[in-house]
Amino acid sequence: MRTALYPVVGEKTLRDLVAEAKANKKGFKAKVRITLRSSYSSYYRQMLPPLLRKLASGATTPPTVR
Repeated sequence: MRTALYPVVGEKTLRDLVAEAKANKKGFKAKVRITLRSSYSSYYRQMLPPLLRKLASGATTPPTVR
């Protein structure tokens, strides 16, 4: 890592980035959680109606994913 990054970025810059990331850890985790929750809820909202239609019609074959 030292041979690849330090000549380009510098050790001080990398240390500053690590310190900043540690300081903002709680906010970062919250942002990731919100983003993932939004992504999954959107996906399941799209998939639920076709799945319910298949189940309501009494189909014996599993629903296909488009």
